[in-house]
Amino acid sequence: MMKKLLYALLPLALCLMGSGSAQAQTTQTEEINVQRGLGLGYSATDFSDHVDFTTCKSFLGITDVNTEATLVLINSENQEVTPTWGGGTPDGWCDENGNLVGWIPNGPSKICVKFIPDQNVYTICDMNGADIDGETYSVRYGLKANDKTYIFIINVIFADDPTASEFLSNLTVIDGPEVVCEEMTRSGWAAAKPYSVNISSAIEALGVTPNNLQSNLQNMLFTTSNANPAKVIKTKSSAGTGWWYEVTNAEDDSSQCGNSGIDGKGQFWALDFAFDGTNNLNFGVGQAPGLKELSSYYAYVYIINDSKAYRIKIIVNVLEDPANHPLLTDLNITEGPEIVVTQERKNDWSHDTKTVDISEALNVLELSQEDLAAEFQSKLFTTDYSNTAKLIKTKNTTYAGWWYTPINAQVKGESATNGMDGSNFFVEEFTLSETEMSFNIGQNANNIPAVGDSYFAYIYIVNGNKAYRVKITLNIKPYDITLNETDEANARLNELNGQMTTVTLVRTFYPGWNTLVLPFDISMADLAGKVANVVEIGTYQDDENDENGYHIHFKKEENGVTLTANTPALIYLADEFNENYVNNTITIENARLNVVESLVAEGTNFDFVGTYVQGELIGDNDYYVGKENSFWKSGKARTTKGYRAFLKAKSATGAPARIAFDFGDGTATAIDTLDGEQLNAGDGAWYTLSGVRIAAPAHRGLYIKNGKKYFVK
Repeated sequence: MMKKLLYALLPLALCLMGSGSAQAQTTQTEEINVQRGLGLGYSATDFSDHVDFTTCKSFLGITDVNTEATLVLINSENQEVTPTWGGGTPDGWCDENGNLVGWIPNGPSKICVKFIPDQNVYTICDMNGADIDGETYSVRYGLKANDKTYIFIINVIFADDPTASEFLSNLTVIDGPEVVCEEMTRSGWAAAKPYSVNISSAIEALGVTPNNLQSNLQNMLFTTSNANPAKVIKTKSSAGTGWWYEVTNAEDDSSQCGNSGIDGKGQFWALDFAFDGTNNLNFGVGQAPGLKELSSYYAYVYIINDSKAYRIKIIVNVLEDPANHPLLTDLNITEGPEIVVTQERKNDWSHDTKTVDISEALNVLELSQEDLAAEFQSKLFTTDYSNTAKLIKTKNTTYAGWWYTPINAQVKGESATNGMDGSNFFVEEFTLSETEMSFNIGQNANNIPAVGDSYFAYIYIVNGNKAYRVKITLNIKPYDITLNETDEANARLNELNGQMTTVTLVRTFYPGWNTLVLPFDISMADLAGKVANVVEIGTYQDDENDENGYHIHFKKEENGVTLTANTPALIYLADEFNENYVNNTITIENARLNVVESLVAEGTNFDFVGTYVQGELIGDNDYYVGKENSFWKSGKARTTKGYRAFLKAKSATGAPARIAFDFGDGTATAIDTLDGEQLNAGDGAWYTLSGVRIAAPAHRGLYIKNGKKYFVK
């Protein structure tokens, strides 16, 4: 089904001077609507009778589009764009909105039209679920000559073709033979291996003659529809007749396959079906790189005549090739160098090229440089994902290498080979020059590693029972962020929330008592190594009030504790500061940000409130750590700097000038609370913390005598 629409783009401006004629027309557009059947998968279809260049040549003023015009890709805004894939014919892969995106497996690619003027055809491929009944996708090509562009808009309309599919319930199915195809996994996109099955019984079952079956086989061949297993669908291509097959039940290693596209789904294909005119149906089986050893797959092929269907079951058993899987226990392994690669987190397919000297491997493997170079690809192995006691050989001679996914995704560690889906990074294109091994390493743009993640994988060069092992470590570089105590806002905190970062903290610390709150976990050992030894650390528990005033209770934490993100704390630093603490700045690596809105540790009368920015308001009755290593009652409205905490009174009135602190261990802290004149010292009298002179302590609590604090039990 095809319909042509021809129209010219009107000039954008008219000449208003002189003769008043319109500007010369430089662009003309022709639409071609073509119906595409459902269920073709990645199969390409030629439409050789749909291109008529008569109008195009007339508009461009040429006689031959192949020699006199230039073929270009046009985007949805009718602008010329650079091809996004390879050389030769420009690539017309587009997404559902007509944007040219190139071939992106498991990505937005939906439809591809390759326009080939010198063959008077265009081909159509689809993938990633494009074949939805009623959907239309458009791809634009332009032919340029004489400063003019003639644009072909090819609209691909998906619709179910009743002649190309049939419900199984409408057919009388006669089971024919099974054909077992025993396969080793083969390199890369392995070519089809020939198979044959005797179908002489189909002649009588279908009521056809051998000549009829031979001449009409292509129109009689159907297979299971992956989109609708209740249907069978016809092969759509006369050349390379057949299908890609996808396992319909991936949980079952021996499961039925249905027709599918190539895109990350198809495990194998069956194609080139031909009847020899006597007894045998010949066909080929090919593999995608993801075919698994020790797995079994099967697919049905139907030969249909009227309401009768002759069904052939094709079973593909994938055998294990021992040469591809040497056991680690059978190898004498010599450790080679470790290559550490640090990359920023990427969302593209770019890679770094690394080189390592493996001259030592020649002696270990007892090989000459010439012998290793001649057999290099066949001697490369890595860890087998399905059985880590084994190795697995690279299957692709062109892009020798592997996709990797962590063996235990919860623990960043050794990675094993895997298919592209689910993997985080790849190591490929291993080459040998003299005694230097080079390779590319990059990230999976469809499954990007997390910032701060670290993986390692082993590459083995094997000769007989000897193996030379190279360790490749990939570190994903954390983001950088600066947290400054004087910042009044830091939008980047929220932008990088949850990410692994390298933090530059600009925060003034003092010997003695400090308050601290951070948007990431930090161990006191780490803080000691960067600022000063942490003598004491306390986290807020609660407070209480009696006749002696307010008592603020902190929990004394054990040495070496980690201060959890968003937890306001009180810390006591030794007098001698670390040499790493320069210009009030420290650096914390591999800090995962965990930003929350509330930084409040709640109490009965006071909350301990943290802040990440300068400008947090401290009220009249609130307390903060100030000069003289003391907690001060604010006495007036003031602001605090960032990455600090203060005691915020819940009542607007009545807070005492003095409050007492303890760490829950029966001793008072060495913290003073100051406001106004100091208590008299050296007169031998007892005072409450609020400054009231008493004869002697009558209750449990903190008291002052001769300028010192005493805890009375």
